[in-house]
This record gives sequence, structure tokens and C-alpha cells, in this order.
Amino acid sequence: MSDEIYKIVLNKKEKIKKLWRETSKSSGQKIDGKCLLSLLEFLEDIINKKDEKFLNAKMERILSGCYFSDFTGNLSFFNDIILGKDVICKIVGQTLLFESKNLDELFTFSKRFDETLIRAFDYYYDKNSAVVIQRKKVFEEAADFLKSAVNFTKIGLFILDKNMRIIYWGEGIARMYDIEEKEVLNQQVLDVFPALKDEGIFQKMLNVLNSGEPGELLSQAHQTLKKGKRFIDFKISPLKDSEKNIIGVNVLLNDVTELKKDQQSLLEYEQFISNIFEDAAEAIFVLDCSLD
Repeated sequence: MSDEIYKIVLNKKEKIKKLWRETSKSSGQKIDGKCLLSLLEFLEDIINKKDEKFLNAKMERILSGCYFSDFTGNLSFFNDIILGKDVICKIVGQTLLFESKNLDELFTFSKRFDETLIRAFDYYYDKNSAVVIQRKKVFEEAADFLKSAVNFTKIGLFILDKNMRIIYWGEGIARMYDIEEKEVLNQQVLDVFPALKDEGIFQKMLNVLNSGEPGELLSQAHQTLKKGKRFIDFKISPLKDSEKNIIGVNVLLNDVTELKKDQQSLLEYEQFISNIFEDAAEAIFVLDCSLD
């Protein structure tokens, strides 16, 4: 019977997605299209009785790819997938006209879904809690280092986690931007500094996060929130845990606006001197001609 349910899901897929989106929107959740497709595939795997290891890995990919790795993200996943299961049961039930045998099969599917989700969540939380503890240790060690081992008060430094949220905001960058740590900590970097996207700086950070290779931007024009247009050298490197897993990015900033102004002034001075010598050469030439 699970084969029959699966066939109905395949045949009614567009109807399922439409009802899922509508129900989600009416409940104030508004599920993302990419997440919906991933969750629907996950539900299809449950219908097809995929093994526990496969489902655990699938759920982990969905959580890391579509949701924030915090309580709110996990809750959104939980709400979205239960809503999808209810939609499938409703459409499959309507198709099978709720015959006694079919109802038994639907109850069996629903029960298997609940058991699978519980086992998968148990697995995920056991694994994730260990990762969280380990990462917390890394962040604490990094914070201790930043506060004691090196004086970073004259250097702009901030750190982003894997979800591009600000987890460290140094004293130097607080002065550079005139923004205190409490104003930005734990916020998405683009929510605080939207200009980073159009300037290409955010993409550079993502490249470092995804590749693990450090990168830099020299004399990059950046529109700050409170101090206007500045020219910044960005040094971006991956943040790794003790097992060499990438868990974020370090962003080191050096404001070179004044240096750039000095360099421009020097160029203008050199041009000025050059013009004087050119004028002088012309004057000498004219003088020589008149002497002849």
C-alpha cells in the first residue's frame, strides 16, 4: 500500500505543493520554495521506508541547508514538515475515499512518520549538542585570546559564524564604525551592513566560508553607516575548530582612507611639480629664442 500512497503523491505533487504553500501562508509561516521541495522529498523517503541512517543524513542536510542552526530554525523545520505530512494525508485520503483499509494504511504512514521524525531528531540533537559544546569552546578560547593575548583595540576585527551572524565585535571596529557590540552581536551581518552585498564584500566572505581559502580586498570602497564612504583593506580568513571544520570567518579591517588621501595628495603634488617644470622649460625655450 505504501507504493500506492507514493504513486498518489507523485501524481498529485503540484497540488500538494500548492496546498502546502497556501496553508503555510495562512498560518503565517510562508515556507521557502527550496525548503518545500527538500521536505517533500524527505516525506517521500519516509513513505518509501528508507532506512534510519539515510533519513538522519537527509534531515541533517535539510536543517543545515534551509534553516538557521538554532532553536527557532529547528522549530520552523518541525512546523513545516508536520504541515506537509498533514497535507499529504489529506490529499491521499481524498483520493482513496477513506475506505477502511486505506485509512489503516494512512494511520500506518502517519505513525511511521512520527516515529521517524522522533528518531531523527534524537540523532540530530545528540550529534548537534556535541558540536555546539565544541564550537562554544572554540569561540570562548578565541574571545580569551582576543581580549588578552593581543591588543586589537586599534585593529578592526569581527567574526561571523557559519550562518553569517556576528559573534565577535572588537573594540577597534566599534570605534571605526561608531557602533557598539550590543548593537550588532548575534545579528545577520547584512541586516546591519546591507551595503556589503552590493559592494561585493559579502560574496567574498561567502567564498572564504565555502572554500576554506583566505581572501582579501584592498582599498575597497565601503559605504559605512555613520562615517560615509571609506576605503578599507579587508583580510578574510576561515574560522576552524580543532577538527579543522570551517565554522565561520574572521574579518580583519584596516581603514586606509587617510593613506589613500595622502597618496592622492602626493600624486597631485607630483603633477603640480611636473607642470611647473614643464612651464619652466617652455619659459627657458622662449627666453633662449629671444636671446638669439
